[in-house]
Amino acid sequence: MAHIKIDPALFAGLVERWRPETHSFHLPVGEMTITLQDVSCLWALPIVGLPVTGPSDRTWSILVDQLLGNGTASAVLKKKKRSGSNETQEVRTTSGYAISLKELRIRFAAMPNTEPGEPTDEQIRHYTRAYVLDLFGSMFFADSSGDSVPAMYLQFLENLDSPEQYNWGGAVLAYLYRSLCVTVQRKTKLMSGPTVLLQHWCWSRLPTGCPRPLNDWSPNWGSPNEEECPAFGDKWCCLHDYRQGHNRSGVSYFRNELQKLEDYMINREPYNALLNQIPCKLPSRVNDERGVWLACVPLVHFWIIEHYYPDRVMRQFGYAQPLPPPLPLPEDEVRRLHKFVHSANVGLVNWSNVHQNYVLATILVPTTVSIGEYFLDPHVPIRNNAHELITNYLQTQPPHEPSPCLETLFPD
Repeated sequence: MAHIKIDPALFAGLVERWRPETHSFHLPVGEMTITLQDVSCLWALPIVGLPVTGPSDRTWSILVDQLLGNGTASAVLKKKKRSGSNETQEVRTTSGYAISLKELRIRFAAMPNTEPGEPTDEQIRHYTRAYVLDLFGSMFFADSSGDSVPAMYLQFLENLDSPEQYNWGGAVLAYLYRSLCVTVQRKTKLMSGPTVLLQHWCWSRLPTGCPRPLNDWSPNWGSPNEEECPAFGDKWCCLHDYRQGHNRSGVSYFRNELQKLEDYMINREPYNALLNQIPCKLPSRVNDERGVWLACVPLVHFWIIEHYYPDRVMRQFGYAQPLPPPLPLPEDEVRRLHKFVHSANVGLVNWSNVHQNYVLATILVPTTVSIGEYFLDPHVPIRNNAHELITNYLQTQPPHEPSPCLETLFPD
């Protein structure tokens, strides 16, 4: 990931074609969007499990010390200025909410091994949680500051020995959808969120701005060791040669390139070469959870609720695209959901209660797109067995049982 250059001009060109109502890019070749399939294949994130929601504001400093080690809260929690008793005096106090990524990296730069018995199991847990927080703040849920991660994510990292499975892929996609919806507003100047995921998606499906690899390096796809089997996004982690021609013209270059797109230029099914091999060459989770790719479900991330419309981009799954059905939510409900933002003044809110209906919809049986209503895409010259694989998977799945952890999401 360190070799990937974020291209703001590419994002600006894409954002101009983003429609918040449909959560898709409106291109000359039709609608396209980032789907749960992309999140699963590119980053191998789980797209089933408990929704990522709960309280976002409380006294996190206690939990920080408990899970990252005594004295960590005062060192890594961000400071904010407050007026002191004297009007000219400023008092710096911990915010109690945001962790500084810079201070977190300094404190957990190297695992201790100077004393006999180090590192201990507890120290390993501390460093593991710090690494995951760094990943959340810099890749998955990056904010516009670029140097903070909310301490609220620690509540999901308490039990590392037998953790609950959370729908991190759905949360990341919800965060990306909301970031794109916010960025299209004229007052927004910076885009936050999982921008690397958006860039991986663009490079995998569109020729626009795609770099050229500098060597013949290839990921170790199909490794029998699950921990060593990379996701598809690992393809873009080597050194690349980025085209220099667009640097001078900026967004106008990508605006023109997107306008010139034709159907033969699009790679609508970039993962099939790996997915359709037996056994699947991607991590086993990708193949196990492929039945969720076509589920029309709300995506949940604390205060964020965004809807997922795979039935508008069926050609990305190998099917012909019929006339899309009407959007399930009225416009006033979409606007109401977009008014929910996180703020330090929002108070002690448990978002699982605020969005209870949508949270339940993600846990219970999702409304899956009926395969029978769709036909294989006639524009694809060489077909594969993706249709049979998805159909057989959906037909063999047992009825979904409600999660036994519902009481943890909706306490009395």
